[in-house]
Amino acid sequence: MVKTVTSQGNTNITIYCNGATNTTRYSTNGAIGIYQYSITEYCYVEANKPIFVVLFPHSYYYYTAMVWIPPMEQYLQEVNFDFYRSSRYSKFVITASVEGFSPTAILHNGLATANWTAVYDFKRNIVAYGTEIEINRYFSNHSLSHTGNNGKLSVQVQGYFYSHIIYGWPALVSLEQNMTCICNFIHSNGMCDANNLCQCFDGWTGDQCDEDINECETNDHNCTQTCSNTVGSYTCSCRAGYKDNGYGNCTDIDECSMGTSGCQQLCFNTNGSYYCQCNTGYRLMNDNSSCDDINECIEDPGICPLRSNCINTLGSYQCNCIDGYQMNNTGMCIDIDECVTGTHSCQHRCINTEGSYNCSCYDGFMKRFKIFCFDINECETVDHNCTQTCSNTVGSYTCSCRAGYKDNGYGNCTGKTVRV
Repeated sequence: MVKTVTSQGNTNITIYCNGATNTTRYSTNGAIGIYQYSITEYCYVEANKPIFVVLFPHSYYYYTAMVWIPPMEQYLQEVNFDFYRSSRYSKFVITASVEGFSPTAILHNGLATANWTAVYDFKRNIVAYGTEIEINRYFSNHSLSHTGNNGKLSVQVQGYFYSHIIYGWPALVSLEQNMTCICNFIHSNGMCDANNLCQCFDGWTGDQCDEDINECETNDHNCTQTCSNTVGSYTCSCRAGYKDNGYGNCTDIDECSMGTSGCQQLCFNTNGSYYCQCNTGYRLMNDNSSCDDINECIEDPGICPLRSNCINTLGSYQCNCIDGYQMNNTGMCIDIDECVTGTHSCQHRCINTEGSYNCSCYDGFMKRFKIFCFDINECETVDHNCTQTCSNTVGSYTCSCRAGYKDNGYGNCTGKTVRV
């Protein structure tokens, strides 16, 4: 009888025995499988994940064996056994891989083992070599070592107490480093591990760890942008506009927030770069960073309405209506009625015109200097209807007659009638 116990879920166990194959899938860990066989040939167990296997012989005096699957341990190791309590009978069951098999390299307490037997599968192919070493009773310490440079071993212990209680357990493994390393380092680019295997330091490979690994070509690096191989290692660098965060990752540099862009007015950050723009009324210069004022008055002569002047300013412009006009709420320049608004300078009368105004004077006055009115001396200009005496007044004149005449009311003097 064979009993199996899974250590992990989703484990497939296949047993090859007597030319037959039996595969079972267990979905949980700790699942127990029991198989009954009448073994006439070599049987073996395979599993895709580690399992525990216990073999229960049918005979009462045969020996129960327990082992982990897969049981093979790495070569160049020493396996130690310390038996507790008195044992009636115990033995080692040793299985060696075909690859690199050498009986003289497998030592029990320092002596080469013998009596090896080939182990066949159901197709009569040799899959391993095996032997048994009997151990007598009472306390004993034993060691089993593999001194070769290749191959693998598994070791099991079987036995029973003198009280006829059958038992068994797998070997307790204690790995010990071999002081004589099989590696032949030239440049000290590696070390021997606990199994006397050549272990190259990071960045090196080869039998003597003297071949540099180009991590950039093998993609065995953590650079996000540029990888540069070095002897035994590599370095990471970033393209312009990025910075290394110290772990090979390149992050964008925000030139705008850092103030390193050189933009005169507006800066917009992008991944790995940035670009400059200008405020309204400016254009970007050829250096892609400086801004120059746009003279809207020259580039667009019709930008201002009729009867106005365009005045350029930094980043903008102004439309100012010419004298006599004012801008309404639609942006057009319309005539100012100076006579209504009281913004004229006429001394007497104001007459509005398109974009301006004229002044006129009352009767008896004459206009001078466009806005001023001066009294006319009608008596001097003979611009009166007096027949005898003319007297000027402000803005007019009066007529009078000499003695013996009288004014008829229209400036004409007539003689008085004398009664005799």
